[in-house]
Amino acid sequence: MRRYILLVVLALVGLLAVTPLALAEPLSETELAGVFPQYPGDDKDITRGEFAALLVKAAGISPAAGLPEGAPADVDRQAWYAPALLTLWQQGIIRGYPDGTLGAEGTLTNLEAAVMTARALGLPDGVKAAATDAALDEDSWGFVPCSWLVRQGIVEADDVTPDKVMQVGGAIKFLAGVFGSDAEAEAIMSRAQQADFGAKGISFAGEMNMNITMRDDMAGLPPELKQLNIKAEMTNEIVMPATLHQKMKMEMPALPGVTDGMPAAVEMEQYLVDGQMYQKIVDPQSGEALWQRLPAELVPDMEEIIQMTREMGLSQQAIPEELKRYFHYQMQGTAEVNGHKVYKIGYYGRIDDFGEFLNTVMNLAMPQGIPGMADGQQLQEGMDMLSDIIRYISLWGTYYIGMDDSRTYGGQFQVIIDFNEEIAGETMPIDTMTMEITVNEYRYLEDLVIELPEEAKNAEVLSLEFETEELQLQ
Repeated sequence: MRRYILLVVLALVGLLAVTPLALAEPLSETELAGVFPQYPGDDKDITRGEFAALLVKAAGISPAAGLPEGAPADVDRQAWYAPALLTLWQQGIIRGYPDGTLGAEGTLTNLEAAVMTARALGLPDGVKAAATDAALDEDSWGFVPCSWLVRQGIVEADDVTPDKVMQVGGAIKFLAGVFGSDAEAEAIMSRAQQADFGAKGISFAGEMNMNITMRDDMAGLPPELKQLNIKAEMTNEIVMPATLHQKMKMEMPALPGVTDGMPAAVEMEQYLVDGQMYQKIVDPQSGEALWQRLPAELVPDMEEIIQMTREMGLSQQAIPEELKRYFHYQMQGTAEVNGHKVYKIGYYGRIDDFGEFLNTVMNLAMPQGIPGMADGQQLQEGMDMLSDIIRYISLWGTYYIGMDDSRTYGGQFQVIIDFNEEIAGETMPIDTMTMEITVNEYRYLEDLVIELPEEAKNAEVLSLEFETEELQLQ
């Protein structure tokens, strides 16, 4: 049973890509300026140490307790910015120079500031560059992180060049913008949420590209397993308040000795009808399809959950304090998508403790627990397990919101999951997982009907006689 509870929780990771839950609290420039023991003035060139202190404050990073092991010797331990600078060094957000120094008193360029900020937002090494018109050469050390910031509308392409030195006032304005939210974007997203609450039927299709990167130190791992790529096509139909139909077709990578004899594509389908969840499982060897119904105790009361979420969204005049720090929104301009004139709203955010985040969301929306889900303890164990596995989740994306009707007409989203190096004393084989999701053909249908197939109506209930041993990493 533990395994299926874990799958329920893992599904929420993908859901976060297309349904962020809160806007970021506006960050005060005055508050950031207060980081300095004595404000040096807007026009002074900022040092790397000073910027580190501002970044730790803006990103809400907790300074490390004590002196990190092997800390660079050139950092004055008594400097007011030292705890922040060494915290960023310990987390890999600031790397320093080839000679092992951090150059704390040296000036900082706009390019260096942008790269450090991208790392603080959770952009790891090894991700692909975003499609953008970044001014940097593609072989520049900062091209990839800056391409993501440019695409999100966080920085202008011409501003992130290695020859522009950042000043104190510019650094404060930059970080206040990055770790806050644009007021116009907030208003548009709030109207979009209200518009979606009033929809009767929604249909959308999309594509997903998942890249899994294994750890470099995994001994004996064949080269073809170092980087795995899975592509998927998916369609979703939703009839409010709680009838759902989903289909997904995944293209699996060919791995000699692992996927021999298995089909190149795997199809999955599920329905949520009258409070019951049905899943079609295809035998990878025979190709035979088998319908199964999930036990009632594993299926939450989605109708009540949606109603409670809707009431929370409609009634709140202010964003709950507990959620303000998670997501940030920026205007990216306008475009035309499938015949609709839309606003492009960029969003991004980082979740360091996924279990804590889910607990916060659920306690706000469902203080009495998840309706219809009897085994709350098993769900909690699943969330705790994810907290042990996942180091952080970084989310990036763009929504297309109708200029005339405030309805959602698609978007592009990226979810980056960075895993802890160890779990239960064993090496975690996966380093990072990146999901790129494109949602298109987004339609609002007043007469949408979802009917359960005849072959699924007599589906057997899935047995709960599963093994209960702890997760073993092979």
